[in-house]
Amino acid sequence: MGSRSVGRNAGLGAVGLRGPGAPLESTTSATLPVGSTLDRTDVPEYVFDHVMHHELLHKKHGIQWRGRRQHAHTSAFREEERRFEQYEEAAAFLNKLSAATG
Repeated sequence: MGSRSVGRNAGLGAVGLRGPGAPLESTTSATLPVGSTLDRTDVPEYVFDHVMHHELLHKKHGIQWRGRRQHAHTSAFREEERRFEQYEEAAAFLNKLSAATG
């Protein structure tokens, strides 16, 4: 990762983003997953902050089990996630970034 992400991730032990279907990390882990995609100079600080907020919510809310399925993005999780001050802007930026990087 570049120098920008090193400063952002200092002391967090950041790793790559989980892909679809990847196992969720333990809620007791001190590691917050952050991908190198966020290490671009055109990524606003509020987007990085939103991603950190999202990942910290995973630590707070943990995993809910329904039968044999894990649910990390419960309604309580999503409700609290939307309280992030620039949620709409950050989500829109991440959607555009995801579409561009495929």
